[in-house]
Amino acid sequence: MAEPKISVLIPMYNRKHYISDAVDSVLRQTFQDFEIIIRDNCSTDGSFEFVQEKYAAEISSGKIKLARNLENLGEFGNVKACFLNSSGKYIQILHSDDFLMPYGLQHMYETAEKFNADVVHSVAHFTTEEDGIIKEPLLQEVHDVNARNQIEIMPDDQKIRFILWRQTDVNSQYNLYSRKFIFENDIFQQFSHKYISLSFFSLWWVMLAKVFVKTPVIYYLWRKSPSSSSYQELDNAQHAAWYISFKMELSRLIDELIPKVEIFRDNEEIRRYLRTSLFFDDDGWQIFRRGIYKNGISPELYEAVENSFKKYFGDDACYPAFLFNLFHALQCGHNINQIMFQRALESITPPRFRNKSYLILEAA
Repeated sequence: MAEPKISVLIPMYNRKHYISDAVDSVLRQTFQDFEIIIRDNCSTDGSFEFVQEKYAAEISSGKIKLARNLENLGEFGNVKACFLNSSGKYIQILHSDDFLMPYGLQHMYETAEKFNADVVHSVAHFTTEEDGIIKEPLLQEVHDVNARNQIEIMPDDQKIRFILWRQTDVNSQYNLYSRKFIFENDIFQQFSHKYISLSFFSLWWVMLAKVFVKTPVIYYLWRKSPSSSSYQELDNAQHAAWYISFKMELSRLIDELIPKVEIFRDNEEIRRYLRTSLFFDDDGWQIFRRGIYKNGISPELYEAVENSFKKYFGDDACYPAFLFNLFHALQCGHNINQIMFQRALESITPPRFRNKSYLILEAA
């Protein structure tokens, strides 16, 4: 069988009620020279068995390749596993609860071929309402065909590319990637950490793609639905621990990218901003919005943070652990010193006296 023109990668985790919408939207494409790669990331809701039964004919014919990971690889790890099992000239990432408009692959492929593009990026996407339901009027949305004449080749200028990355939604799924480009720049192979960020993946391709094409044609529909990411099942202490590990590994990956990009290599201020932005962008989402420090700092949370930093700083972990806890406690309106003093006092106070009025502390 000849290699397909496009491999559509669908990393799946607990999406039994949505996965058929995603797969069917690919099967109904006007462009049919593709393969679908679905890898189940240890789902617990029967997603794998559902796909196996519903698409038995497509799996048998080789149109769909279905596999199950032996362990949860995290979101990016699963995307990487899908990629390594694919063979298409171009790569499209499709989240397992999202949807492609019928003309999507046709337009993206023709654009990539016309410009010999490393990456073709769609500048926008359709979005469902908060209920996540894909309603009929939305399915009838068709972008102005005349927009095809407004395709833009982005300058191969690192300053412009960096600004674009910071100011534009260049998420990984709104693009078609050349397999040759991914391999030549060793992009997937660089990333081994379980919870690496897809936004960091976007930084690599934005900065390294020689031919980067923007199209105003919208073809991707993002469904607003509850997150299915495996880390959502972690408790607060576990979540904080993996988040620290994720950020420390991200710092090492930044060191790998810096020599490849001139403005990172030669401009100290840009390097500082790069690190700050990558550390801060996920911080609000992963820590603050998830409410990790909403109720203060439990002993379990403090210990998890300190132990996570010890992997990188050894016995010197106490200070970065303190700063991490301080920043996030203050963000939630807590006084870390008061919390720690109260806990220390309780640890040396006999239980029968802990609720006495004279032990109640006034805020500093």
